[in-house]
Amino acid sequence: EFRDQVVLVTGAHGALGEIVTGNFIDGGAHVVGVDLDWSGRHTETSLLTAIEFDLRDPAQCRSAVAVTMEQHGRIDV
Repeated sequence: EFRDQVVLVTGAHGALGEIVTGNFIDGGAHVVGVDLDWSGRHTETSLLTAIEFDLRDPAQCRSAVAVTMEQHGRIDV
């Protein structure tokens, strides 16, 4: 049960990431999914915010956290 928790998932558009993201959403979490590219398979839901960042770049890692904090005010997982 992750109802109303804020979850930041990296690699969220990959094969494993989509499963992890889906499970958190099914549990009621608000997911911020980070990946290099969200084109293609992405499914819209009010519980998912999909953002594109290259997490090999430390500045973009900080940006992903900043976006999550701006939108949700916290990160629980």
